[in-house]
This record gives sequence, structure tokens and C-alpha cells, in this order.
Amino acid sequence: MLRGLIFLAWLGLTGSAIYFGGVYGAQSYERLLSDRVRHGLEINDIDWVRLRSDGLRIEVHGRAPSLEQQALALETARAVSPTAKIVDYSSAVLMAPPKREPIQVELHRGPDGLTIMGRFHGAEMKQSFVDTLRRYLPSTEVHDFSGETAARPRQGWGPELELAAIAISSLKNAIVKIEPGRLTVDGAVPDQAARSAFSQEILVFAGSEIALDLTIRVPPVVIVPFEFSVTKTFGGLRVDSCAARSVEERDKIAQLLTRYGVVDYSGICVPGLGGPRGDWAGAVEAGLRSLDQLPAGRLRLSYHQLTLEAAQPSEEEDLDAALALLNDSLPGPFTVRTRSWDSGRTVAVPRTGYWMDIEMAEGTASFTGRMPGEEERDALLLFARALLPDVDLATSFTITEHGPPLDWLLSVQTAIEGLAGLDQGSAQVSAGRLSLQGVASDPETVGLLHRDLEAILPDHQIQTAVTIDLPDLVAEIPFSEPACLSLLNSLVGERPIVFEAGQAEIAETSRPVLSRITALLERCEVDQVQVTGFTDSQGREEMNQRLSQNRANAVVDALIVLGIPYMRLAAVGMGEAEPIASNETAEGRALNRRIEFHAIE
Repeated sequence: MLRGLIFLAWLGLTGSAIYFGGVYGAQSYERLLSDRVRHGLEINDIDWVRLRSDGLRIEVHGRAPSLEQQALALETARAVSPTAKIVDYSSAVLMAPPKREPIQVELHRGPDGLTIMGRFHGAEMKQSFVDTLRRYLPSTEVHDFSGETAARPRQGWGPELELAAIAISSLKNAIVKIEPGRLTVDGAVPDQAARSAFSQEILVFAGSEIALDLTIRVPPVVIVPFEFSVTKTFGGLRVDSCAARSVEERDKIAQLLTRYGVVDYSGICVPGLGGPRGDWAGAVEAGLRSLDQLPAGRLRLSYHQLTLEAAQPSEEEDLDAALALLNDSLPGPFTVRTRSWDSGRTVAVPRTGYWMDIEMAEGTASFTGRMPGEEERDALLLFARALLPDVDLATSFTITEHGPPLDWLLSVQTAIEGLAGLDQGSAQVSAGRLSLQGVASDPETVGLLHRDLEAILPDHQIQTAVTIDLPDLVAEIPFSEPACLSLLNSLVGERPIVFEAGQAEIAETSRPVLSRITALLERCEVDQVQVTGFTDSQGREEMNQRLSQNRANAVVDALIVLGIPYMRLAAVGMGEAEPIASNETAEGRALNRRIEFHAIE
């Protein structure tokens, strides 16, 4: 009996020990699993998770800042505690998708091929459009610098791309801009018939769904002979011929004809090439003003020669007065002829009025005209040398005894000041009139020039025709970050930087490529650019890593020597990582040995 009680007591104690030992062991293992999960989360800087443990079951609670953080927490928990059952009760903050800009694509076609820039919606749309372009232009080289990050277009989008392909294939030199529902075309055609045919064709294809903005230019014709001729009778003025060197000059002449009573001159004045240098519109105005002094007569301006003839009932005194007025107002270097009252033959009329013609181009300024004396001539040349120190002066002055018109020297000096702000140009000065033409690379200069001339010479008639040198201006426009990196990587993709075999020394043949890279970087709106070097998989990994770093350093050093500030550049070697082709072939290995450019955030 006693032995039975002792056995039962021992059995109870042993069972209790086993039970409590099991409970303690289970709790210890549970804490171990939880601690391992917490430690793994801490290593990955995940602090938003709350854990609840129940044996082998671990519950994950909390609100993740993003779906990526939520997935990382669960992956970490399962990785560090593979024997535990991880149950997810967490939630995540859903971030709004990044805003995307609408589709905008530009096509530039010229002698070097067709360039695509801008952004499409996805790679499929982009590739489909490139294939369409190659179908329309099978022999034209296509350079694609476009992206794929645009927003999804509206329903019905697509005809704009087909219409753009039709337009660009019809124009050898053009820029086509594509936007949803709109197409902008800027190009040139050989003649007016081609312009009309193109416009009609593109309008038919566009229909009512696509808005068109067409700027189609036609090269001007060469006009021979280049002349302006009017006849005055009792019925008024009749325009016999009318040529102008530009549309602006044609409009100026049209205003003059309206002032002198000509009503119907539509289609008579034609802008074109072949005109003389000098103030053509000013010569037309001086001739019309002189013809207005005659009861009847004829005015003919052919190149630099102006002929004024009187007709009955004009008197000799009328012709003399008209010639005197013409002499004072006609700009140089035009000459005057008239029909002699006595002999009836056409004779030259000596120029007694003051005029000055200035031509500035290629480091030389030529002065031709009349001056009242040598002192005035010397003062004018001293002023010109002060404003144009790097320009050689060539002069052909005629000293005249007649007194100069009011503010003559000031008007010539003002013309020189205007030319000093231009890259090249010409100026014509006559009594009460200043005409200036030229080319400038600074748009601000063009805007202020006319206003400044009028402020200095308020009593003069001022005419300016200054154009902006677009190639020089475009060459100074900075590249955006995406465009810059795309151009840099396209350049080294087409013309790789070559190194000596197994070394970091740049081959001499790659110096032109480095110069082009420098020119691009000077126009890049990127604060810092990372030069990244890659190798193929030949050799040891450590050696390839070191070689790629040394080659990236060599490129950075070369660019610093060429003028790029060192703080804008950084070098990184990636070794044989991130291959872009198979390392099993010689061609693939050559592609993997490369330099890339990336922006540093």
C-alpha cells in the first residue's frame, strides 16, 4: 500500500516536471522566434511592425508606409523564422501614382535623317510609330531619343501619329510636333504648287478631329530685272512693276503706294531675291516724294539707278525742284538720271545731297558716302574705332562743299552704335532717315535696337530689319536632364570611348568623342553627372572591378582637362555587372566594355 502511494506520488511529480518543462520550452522557443523576427526587422530599419506570438504562429500587425515596405517586412519575417507560421494582419498606405505628362512628340527631318524626341505612352506605342515611320521612309536613317513615360491618351488617339508620318514623309526639311488632338507642321516646299498640294492633302487626312497648325514656306524667286516703276498721269499713279527683297519691305512699299493714292496694287509687288544692297524702300519713298512734285511723269528704280522723267504739262522748274528734293532725300549708294529738257537725252544728275552707306561683315566695316570736311571725317573714324575696336575700317568718302543736313554727324554715329550691337549688318543714312539691317544672336538686342534709335533721333524716320541668328541661338539652348543623358549615351553608344587593351589609357582616336561629350556637358542642365565604367566577364572579378573604376576615372580626368568643373563629375566602376549583351561571344563582350552617363540625385 505504501509502495503504491509512493509510486503514485513519483508519477505525479514526474508528469508535472515534464508538463512544466514542456511549457517552459515552448515559451522559450516562442520567444526565440519572436526575437529573431524583431532582430531581422531592426536590421532592415522596419519600425512600424507589432508582433503577436502564439507558439509557432507569429502575427504581423501595423500600418506600413508603402506596399513595398509591407512586402519587405513579411519577407524578412519568413526568412529569419522559416519554422514559424507568419500570419499577416498588417495594412499599407496606398501612394497615388506619379503624375505623368501628356504625350508630346517632335520629329525633325533634315539632311542627316529623321530624329524623334519627346515622350510616348509605353514601349508598344513607341515601337509601332517607329515602324510606321520606317514604312513611309524606308531609306531614311531614324535617330530615336524619345521616352515612354507619357500619360495614357484619350480614347480615339492614334490618327495623329499616322498623320504625322504622312506629313514628315512629304517634306524633306521639316519639324512636326504631335500632341493629342493637334499637329503642328513647320517645313519648306519647292514652290507654291507643292505648298497648295501638301496643304490640301494634309487637311483631307486630318478631317475635323485633328487641329492643324501649318507653316509651309516657299523659297523666294529671283527677280530679273529688279525694279520699281510707276507712271503719273491726270488719272493718278499707275504701278508698272514692283519688286521687294522681303515680305516686310513689300508691305512698306504697299503703305507708300497707298499714301500716294494707289488703291489696287494687289499681286503687283513681289518679294524675291536679286535686289541691290542699300535702303531700297527708302529709295522708293524718295522717288515717290519727288514724282509727287510733278504734274505728270515717270519714276523708274532699277537696281542702284533711279530715273525721274517729267511729262507734259510739267515745266522745267517743276523737274528742277523734284530733282533737288530727290538729291537731298535719296539714300546712298543710288544714282540719279533724268531726261534733259534741252536735248531730250537721259543724263546723269550729280549727287549733292548727303548720304552714308556702312557695310559690316567678317571683321571689316566699309564706309561710303559724303562728308562736309576732313575734320568731320577724322572725328567719325575715331568714333568708329572706339566702338568697333576689332574691326578693320575701309573708307571711300567724298568731301562736299555743301552744308550738311541737321544732326548729320549724330545720325551717322547712331548708325555705327546700332551696328556695334550686331554680328553683321549694314546701315544707310540720308537726310532725316536711317535704315539698318543685320543679324544678331541676342534676341534682347533686336527688341531694344529700334526703340533706342528712335530715342536718339526722334526727328528721323527709322527703319530696322534685324533677324536672329537661330543656329547660334539654338546652339546655346541648354539640354534638359533626360535629353542630355540620352544624347551622351547615344554618342558613346555609336562611337564608344576606346581604351588600350587591358589598360585605362584612352586611345588617341577617342579624343574627338571626348570633345563632343564636353560640348554636350556644357549645355546640360544636370548638376552632377556620374561616369560609369563597365567591363566584360573575362578575367577575375576583382581585376575587372578595378579596371572599370580606373577607366571611369580616366574619362573624368580627360573631361576636367577639357574644361568641365571637377565638382560636376563622379566616377564609378561597375566591373562586369549589368551586361547588356552575352559574354559568350566577342561581339557581346565588346558591347559590355562600355562607358555610360547617369545623373547623380
